[in-house]
Amino acid sequence: MTPAPLKPLSYGVLLFLLCYCLETIFSMGCGEFVDTSAIDRAMYVTLGGKFFACLVALAFVATRERGALSSAGFTWDGAARGSLGAIGAYLLFLPLFIFVVGPLNQLFVGDEQQAIVREIMERTDLLKSIPFLATVCVGVPILEEIIFRIFLYQGLRFQLPYLAAVLVSGAVFGLLHGLAAAFPILTLGILLGWLREKSRSIVPVVIVHAIHNSWTVLSIHVLDIFEKT
Repeated sequence: MTPAPLKPLSYGVLLFLLCYCLETIFSMGCGEFVDTSAIDRAMYVTLGGKFFACLVALAFVATRERGALSSAGFTWDGAARGSLGAIGAYLLFLPLFIFVVGPLNQLFVGDEQQAIVREIMERTDLLKSIPFLATVCVGVPILEEIIFRIFLYQGLRFQLPYLAAVLVSGAVFGLLHGLAAAFPILTLGILLGWLREKSRSIVPVVIVHAIHNSWTVLSIHVLDIFEKT
């Protein structure tokens, strides 16, 4: 009997690694032509690398099996109800993030991540910050959820139980954001993995990720205003 062909997302971990390799190559190549000494410009280059890598990996998934993208989570079925539930879960999670995870991370690691956001916001006016805000609050959540919650998480789910896949993908998500922010983003990654499993759609997860990034930037900006007054 001929064995059934592997589903494209069974290659999810390899697609995840491919995305990061392509992102690095793209960023290094563009770095020859873009002044990446500016943090915000470097972020745009990195976002371009993520976009290019996602296109290549999604093209592979789409051409391997009809309907693979919708089974991977690119579906609006139940997305509205799932999004409301996901936002509710995030609001319940937020006090833990504010009063426990954030202070512990600042105590043991520092606030390097907040310092980067402050630097960008301080040296640009609001109009010039719009591309930065769009990148952080819209572009990054969409592309990172494709990479982490579709490729990495789905790939792990072919090999691991649900809870193990959530924890491993959350840990990788945190560590790849740097040690300065590893603990808070690891915690967020675990929540997003759980929401991905429960919602069966990538839409609620992207929305929660976008809300979290927007809230983070806004809170840093507001705290900075209060510190200056």
